[in-house]
Amino acid sequence: MFLIFLGGFWFCLWQLMHRQTPENPGFATLPPLNEGQRPVTVVPEAPPPKSIVIDPGHGGEDPGTQGNGMFERQGTLPIGLALAKELRNRRYNVVLTRDTDSTLSLESRAKIANEPGRVCFVSIHLNYSDTPKSNGIETYYGWPKRWDVLKDLRQSRKLEPDQDILDHRSKLLAEAIHRSALASTRATDREVRNNPALLVLNSIRVPSVLVECGFVSNKSEAEKIQTAEYQENLARGIADGIEQYLNAASSNADYGIEIVNTKATGGKK
Repeated sequence: MFLIFLGGFWFCLWQLMHRQTPENPGFATLPPLNEGQRPVTVVPEAPPPKSIVIDPGHGGEDPGTQGNGMFERQGTLPIGLALAKELRNRRYNVVLTRDTDSTLSLESRAKIANEPGRVCFVSIHLNYSDTPKSNGIETYYGWPKRWDVLKDLRQSRKLEPDQDILDHRSKLLAEAIHRSALASTRATDREVRNNPALLVLNSIRVPSVLVECGFVSNKSEAEKIQTAEYQENLARGIADGIEQYLNAASSNADYGIEIVNTKATGGKK
């Protein structure tokens, strides 16, 4: 009788040790750790860091426009590098589409900009005109976006059948950058413009702009663009605009987003 009782006691104890609960999901059934081993803790994968994409236009086999002995690619890269440095000094994460004089397709630039964690995209370019006196800065955004980008945007907002979306974020970013770049360089104001035909603007999901930083066809402006002082002033102004936009957007998840009722507007947006 005593042996039966002892056997029952050990059986109950074994069941208790191996009982699976939320607090003890079969812990006792795990194989023992070898000497020197530590328990493995599974940590959920962290989301990618938020980052600003800076795109020095052209490069490598694509020289861009030309004037006064200067190729566009010779100006866009140092301006882009100066802008990346300025933003990093302000503790922003920055991704450069290129940091050397290398060739990169427009599709590759857009792909980089559409990777997870991106918050905005700024493409740096230089201008040309048949009129040598033309000078100054003009800044572009693109709306409407390409159909697949619009589709993703609509789905992300879970719209009703009679609703549609207007995305003003790129325009707001362009205006902030343009205003600050003019203030830091005192360049001629050639306005903010919409050009939805540009691939690096219409195929990117995050707010995206293209800055024409000056004219290579204007002799004095071409010379100025190649100086470190002007590049740093320009970079500081563009960075100011990016920062102003991001500060405004950080406190409002719907900043620049407008939901419209297509039934009330007769389908017009």
